[in-house]
Formats: sequence, structure tokens, C-alpha cells
Amino acid sequence: MKRYLILLLLVVGLAASVGQIQAAATPTASKVPTPAPTPIQRSAFLYSVKFLCGLEPPPTGIKPPQEPPVKPGNYATTINVHNFGTAQVNICKKAVVAFSELQGPQKLISPFKNFPLIPDGAFEIDCTDIASFFPAGLPPFVEGFVEIRSPVQLNVQAAYTSCIPSSVAAGCTSLGLEVVPEPSFTVTSTAAACPLP
Repeated sequence: MKRYLILLLLVVGLAASVGQIQAAATPTASKVPTPAPTPIQRSAFLYSVKFLCGLEPPPTGIKPPQEPPVKPGNYATTINVHNFGTAQVNICKKAVVAFSELQGPQKLISPFKNFPLIPDGAFEIDCTDIASFFPAGLPPFVEGFVEIRSPVQLNVQAAYTSCIPSSVAAGCTSLGLEVVPEPSFTVTSTAAACPLP
């Protein structure tokens, strides 16, 4: 009888020891690490629209087949943006000036400007507006891209005009006009660059 009692006590003691080991190995609720919150990511429509602005003078010291970035003339761009939706949206825009690879690495990028666009509202971005992005000033001729971001799809089109200055003070000897619809790209919005509602 004593032998069975000792054996029973050993089994109970062993079971209690195993329970303590399992309890020590199992993390408690307070020890479980809390996962970091996942940042909210929203999709935005991005329009990257080419612009040409200013006066390109006749080249000096350039021999064919070398060419200036554009033929000599006066260039203007107007970008029209239409919110065809039924809700007001927060739009942001910036400008990036493109440089020749021969000029070496240069960076001329404006900060974003945010503004509301009413339902069925439209606005234009022209060369004067693009120049206002850069208070320090720009060269007489610049080209690059205007970037427009929106939480909804927009209608974005660009019109380009150019003329060759004539010797007569009246203006141009020729005029060209081209209207180009701009495709949209879907990107992930970052709150630091362009907050969306």
C-alpha cells in the first residue's frame, strides 16, 4: 500500500512540475508584443504633364547635327484640369524642371501646392503659374513636367503653342497648337507629399 501511495505522490508531483514548466514557457497576455499599426495607404491618380515655356533664342556655336532642345521660338503651355465628379476633391500639383544630361546632375523641383477643386470645376496651369512655383527665378526657356495628384480620376489635357518671332514687332510668323490628353497612373499616396482626404 505504501508503494502505491509513493507512486501516486510521484505521479502527482511530476504532473505539477510539467504544468509549472508549461506555464513558464507560455507567454502571458502582457508579454505578447503588440504589432505596430499598419499605415493607411490610399491610391491616387497621378498625371505627369509635359510643359515647354519661354523663349529659345537662335543657337550660337552649334553645328549640325547638334541641335538646341527646341527650334528657336517662343513657347507656351496651358494645362486644363476638370473635376467631372460630383464631390469636391483635394488636388495637389508641383513642377519639375528637366535639364540636359550634358549640364550634369541638377535638381529643380517645387514643393506640392494643395487646393480644393469643386464638383464640375476646372482650372488651368500655364507658364506664369509654373514660374510662380520657383520664386528664385528660371532660365528664359524651361521644359519639364507638372505633376497633378488626385484621389479621383480627372480630365487633364495640355495645349502647346509656339511661334517664331518675326522681325516685325507685331509678333509671330507662324503658330502651332497641339492638344494632348494626358493618361493617368495609379500610385500610392504618401501623406508627406500630398495628403488626401
